[in-house]
Parts: sequence; structure tokens; C-alpha cells
Amino acid sequence: MTVQPTVPALSPMPLVNHAQMEWDALSDQSIEIVGYSQYGGKDNDRKLDALIGVPLIVENVIMRAGDITPPGMKKPRDYASMEILVHPAYASRFPRSRVIVNDGSTGLYRQMVGALAVRGLVNLPDGLPEEGDANTTRYDVSFSAADGTPAKFTGVNVRCPEGLRKSEYPGPDGSPSVTWYFA
Repeated sequence: MTVQPTVPALSPMPLVNHAQMEWDALSDQSIEIVGYSQYGGKDNDRKLDALIGVPLIVENVIMRAGDITPPGMKKPRDYASMEILVHPAYASRFPRSRVIVNDGSTGLYRQMVGALAVRGLVNLPDGLPEEGDANTTRYDVSFSAADGTPAKFTGVNVRCPEGLRKSEYPGPDGSPSVTWYFA
């Protein structure tokens, strides 16, 4: 009978990722600059879909002069540039934990103007209705300066536990339209 010598099995050597080690070491010593991923433009709806049902907090709002001057108005109506913190449990869905949503609609914009008014950060005109068509309500006002200087509101901290929702409907000409709301 021939006895075969037993050779202990070799464990594979762990792969050392020196680049990751260097990153981790430098990252631990670094300060972080908070950046935002912007949601807007032609791809806006698809990206806003990702915020449906996602808890978020609107931290800051900048009212900027838009590029549409409604009939009867002297300057373009504002849009709201909202800096949003996404709930940590959902942050991995996004490139960053903070996003910017730009909106000037009868949905998000009006809701944000209402929230600023509740916080006492803006005064709304009397004599205009609470509800109505675009550019007809007390929530359709602009806050940027006549020269286009944006109006900035920091520390707004409006919590939206269910994120966004969207309303799809036929527009005035029958084409598909969408309005976004805080849920």
C-alpha cells in the first residue's frame, strides 16, 4: 500500500486593492463638500419618477426668474430651485444624497410658495383666489427681484414623508401633460 502525502490546501491570497486602500485613507482625512444632483431638462420626468414615494426634506429654496412671461405680467414668473435631502434609506438610488428639483408649475411651485408663507418667509397678496388656473392665484407670485436677482430661502426644512406624486392628464390642446406635487 502506497501512502500519499497530504498537502494542506492553500487558501487563496486576498486580493489587495491598493487604489481602494489609498482612497479610503485619504477619504478618512478629507472634509466633504456637499453637492447636489440636478433634476431638470428633457429628462426631468423620468428622474422625478425616482422621487415618488421617497421621503425627503426640502432644505433650501431659491426663487429664480423663469423664461415665461404670462399674459398681463411685466416680468417672467419665477420657478423654484429646491435643494432636497433624500432619506438615508433611499439615498443609494441617487448619485448623491441631495438633489435639486426645479419647478415653476401649479403643483410643486404653488405648494412651496404656500410652505414659505406658512413659515412666515413670504407675504402673499390678498384678493387673489386660493385655487385657479395657472398665473391666477395668490400662490403664482414671483419673489425674485425686478432685475432678476434670485430670492433665497435657507433652512426651510419642509418634510415630505411620501416624496413626490405626479398627475397625468390631457392638456388644453389634448396632448399629454404632467404636474408634479409633494405627496
